[in-house]
Amino acid sequence: MSAMLVLFDACWRPDMPDAGEHLPGVHNSAWVQCPTHDVLRAFAESQDWAHERLQRYVTEVVRFFADDPRVVVWDIYNEPTQRQSEHLILPRLSALKSWPADQYPEHWMLDGPKLQAIMLLLEKAFTWARAAKPTQPLTTAIWEFPSPADSEDVKQFKEQLNQKLIDLSDVPSLHCYCPPKRAGRTTGGIGSTRSRASLGHRIHGTPTGLDAYKQFACAETTRRSWLHLGPFSRQVQHP
Repeated sequence: MSAMLVLFDACWRPDMPDAGEHLPGVHNSAWVQCPTHDVLRAFAESQDWAHERLQRYVTEVVRFFADDPRVVVWDIYNEPTQRQSEHLILPRLSALKSWPADQYPEHWMLDGPKLQAIMLLLEKAFTWARAAKPTQPLTTAIWEFPSPADSEDVKQFKEQLNQKLIDLSDVPSLHCYCPPKRAGRTTGGIGSTRSRASLGHRIHGTPTGLDAYKQFACAETTRRSWLHLGPFSRQVQHP
């Protein structure tokens, strides 16, 4: 069995200072983002300790598994443009902890500031991972697609953001929370994007055809078998 190793994740709780705390009946209520928002904010503020900690994490993990045949691909950041999680968890945490309305911990990053910080970290993480010389390709998934209800500005923003993620990746990947027919149409759209992948980008000297990219994207949509590495590795410190 092969694995896609995931280094960072923008989904669900920004942090969980009280170990083991969960919200009964709430999906993934103890799933914590990586890095947690205190580290992400420190990185965005150019604090040296955060930069060094994250770089060391990426470099050491990728280098350790760089030639491991069990690793088929690296997912550098799971759904990096995810900005809904904080708004889903905040009212539930507010009720649990009796927080005042519309208030949350000062170190949390929401919406635009979170996206800006993550995009900065994402680009750095790709650079760090490639410097470790893995034999496996790197990717980060597009998942937020334009919809008929979007204004032209929103549609253009999503398209440009998705193109950025594809351009960073050696192989494009997508998460489509949708029926199989729509997943197929969405995957087909990858072939029309102007990216290194659609131009026949070569991975470690091996030509990679567009059909292979499409198959990979479809497989990821249906299997979703990812491993969040950090907590299980003794060699590195989890951010």
